[in-house]
Order: sequence, then C-alpha cells, then structure tokens
Amino acid sequence: MDLHPGAGPLALGSSVQNGVLISASTRARGDGVLLFVEDGHLSCLEVYTTEDEPAPLPHPEDLIVDPAGSWE
Repeated sequence: MDLHPGAGPLALGSSVQNGVLISASTRARGDGVLLFVEDGHLSCLEVYTTEDEPAPLPHPEDLIVDPAGSWE
C-alpha cells in the first residue's frame, strides 16, 4: 500500500531517510510487515507471507518488531 511520500507524516527521530523503517513478523506464521520511508516520509506498508496463500492483514497485537538492522 503506497502512502504517497511528501504528503504523509515525517518519520521524525529516525536515522532512516530511505528504506525500511520497521520490520515486524507475526506470532502465528511466517508473515510480516515492512514499513518504508522515502525522503524521511512514510511511503509504503507491505504485508508479506512465506505461505502459498495471501497474507491477511495482521492484528497489531500479533506483531513482533524485529531488532533494528536485522532486515538490512
């Protein structure tokens, strides 16, 4: 889901200006989410799965934020 950089909020306090800001995996399966920034603005939310079926949008309480830098 594109978030239209430049129109969205700034990722204040982040050292990431372009790329993955947050990576999180789910408790149940090999699913996860990635939050991207472009020029310091939130730009894209990606939901992915390692399964054959499309990944449902996970509930926030089911997400485990991956350690910083583990996705770089």
